[in-house]
Amino acid sequence: MNYITRRLAEIKQNGYQIDLGNLIDESFTNYKKIALLAGLALIIVILSLLILTIFGMSYFIDFENFNEESMVMDFSQFTATEILAYIGGVSLLGMLFAPFTAGLIKLAHDVETKEEVSFSTIFECYKASYLKDLLLSSLLISVITGSIAVAFQILRLDFVGTLLSYFIGFLLSMTIPLIIFGGLSAFQAISNSILVVSKQPIWIFLALLIAAIASCVGLIAFCLGIFFTLPYLYSMYYVIYKNSVGFEEQETFNNL
Repeated sequence: MNYITRRLAEIKQNGYQIDLGNLIDESFTNYKKIALLAGLALIIVILSLLILTIFGMSYFIDFENFNEESMVMDFSQFTATEILAYIGGVSLLGMLFAPFTAGLIKLAHDVETKEEVSFSTIFECYKASYLKDLLLSSLLISVITGSIAVAFQILRLDFVGTLLSYFIGFLLSMTIPLIIFGGLSAFQAISNSILVVSKQPIWIFLALLIAAIASCVGLIAFCLGIFFTLPYLYSMYYVIYKNSVGFEEQETFNNL
């Protein structure tokens, strides 16, 4: 039985303990090491995705007669084909971004375990052996959350749909770390993310909430600062995984 299988079995049976203060301290220390590299990468990738998003949204929004009301999409007025195109577009963007997210989380790990890291580390996951699992997991999650958002918007229950989508995202927040560090398949990572998060939902929720708020501080700095504060969220993802599931080398060290 390998480490990840044994560790997940232990978590299922006995749970685990994490400390919120420790998560904050470790994530901030880690963030300081990745902020510059991750921030520059985020500028490049997010601006590129923004251009693709605007191009894709032109299918649904008439930018020549653009106004504030045109930004609100009423899915009840959409045809089935348009709804499928919207969900497909959102899912495609999610799939394109998933290996990049994985790269940022991997960078957070590498700065603690390797003497040197490079800018290319962030994009290594686009050619990794687990790429198909990153893409498949992202596709499944995007289709589910996108469909929920559309369905509840049609029912005029936008807020409920948004909360439900965020809740699903919260439960599945360990999916990517479980794929890149644990070597799990997409389906295994999704199911075991629910297992890991459900064992300490309050502390993990608070940790991610604090990280999200801290990441948004960059909006104060002429909005551009968000690119250099957002990496803190990925440091928190890594630290949560490290303190819940952990790594085989951690177990070896603790047994010495």
